[in-house]
Amino acid sequence: MSKSKLSSLCLLGLLLATTAQATNVYNVSDYASPQAAINAAQAAGGGLVHFPCGATTLTSGLVVSSPAVTLEGCGPNGTTLFASFTTGDIISFKSTTPFTPCGGVRSLTIAPTVNRTGGYAIAIAGCGNANLENLNIDSMGNAIGNGIHLGDSTGAFASTIFVRAVTMFIHGAFTAIRIEGGGDRFLSHLSLSGDRPTPTVGSRGIVITSSGGDWFSDIESDLFEIGVEISPAAGQAVQWGHFNNVLADSNSSMGFHFGGSGLISGISCVRCWASSSGIATINGRGIEINNGTGLTFTDSRVINNGGHGFETTSGTSDIAISGGIFAGNCLAVAGCPTGVAHGIVFTGTNGFRISGVRAGAAVGAPNTQGYGIYVNVGCSNYIVTGNDDRLNVSGGIRDVPLVGIVANNL
Repeated sequence: MSKSKLSSLCLLGLLLATTAQATNVYNVSDYASPQAAINAAQAAGGGLVHFPCGATTLTSGLVVSSPAVTLEGCGPNGTTLFASFTTGDIISFKSTTPFTPCGGVRSLTIAPTVNRTGGYAIAIAGCGNANLENLNIDSMGNAIGNGIHLGDSTGAFASTIFVRAVTMFIHGAFTAIRIEGGGDRFLSHLSLSGDRPTPTVGSRGIVITSSGGDWFSDIESDLFEIGVEISPAAGQAVQWGHFNNVLADSNSSMGFHFGGSGLISGISCVRCWASSSGIATINGRGIEINNGTGLTFTDSRVINNGGHGFETTSGTSDIAISGGIFAGNCLAVAGCPTGVAHGIVFTGTNGFRISGVRAGAAVGAPNTQGYGIYVNVGCSNYIVTGNDDRLNVSGGIRDVPLVGIVANNL
């Protein structure tokens, strides 16, 4: 071997050794408690707090209040943190003085040994740049409470947070993921489930009450009362969010709900599914929009919901639907003989566009809905064009106000 190659290998080995030594590792088994290991990592300016394989029981919540502390197990099937207390957050990254980087939690399971009545499995409020990944949050027969909380009602800093590869089973009237304040959160590859076979009233998969831009990708939210709820209060806003391949399925009331009294604007939804929700009631909806402006829905799959597949109500504006399938809705009424529920319904909406959708049995599946597209009273400045609305129970398109452009549809 040449001297130059040998020198390069020695240098590489030195760099690797230096990198490995740069990470402080605090094994929980070396300390009196998990919090003591966290405190030691914080005192040293950060580090990796490693939980052993097997079970660790927590009698109170773990708190990280300074930068660069990551909690790690040996995999969701290898390390389980059992919470034996009934309320309060199980793991929290919180501080009244914002800090970054947060650190994070990875490769473990969080579960209760008692029925919890409140709190979150993981809460972040007061720091940024965190990673939550490769996690299992599991009720295991007891109520774990809520899942993940990003931000809080005070608008605490919680930005540039990555949540990925997380499975949650939420039992009871709790929420899997709640987002409040700020923006720039990236959530992907999540499986969120509520109670089976009957979702619990009051349960939610994802709730967003305040946001300045968050991204959701490859997520399933099913068996809740509502799969995804966007509901800012007065004075709050949810803006510029993006949903890609988010599936809200088999929820007892609605797949997606846009409500609240604050501002909702600039939301996009691409290849989102809203199916089989509220199948026991004509009031079930795939997507219900009671509040919002500047919303876009591209290549949606809205099928087999109890009532209307997609509905807007008075006060909404500038909504665009492009492509997608809307069929088999009005499932709660066999055959929908009187046309009481439809594929797409707009009421009291100003400035909407519907183009390129298939709303009817032409999608190649059984159909029960009345009209494919129903433009109801109070609508204005709309364009409905290039849609295939064949083979519905009542008809293809019904345009009640007759003040927009409806043309070139099948």
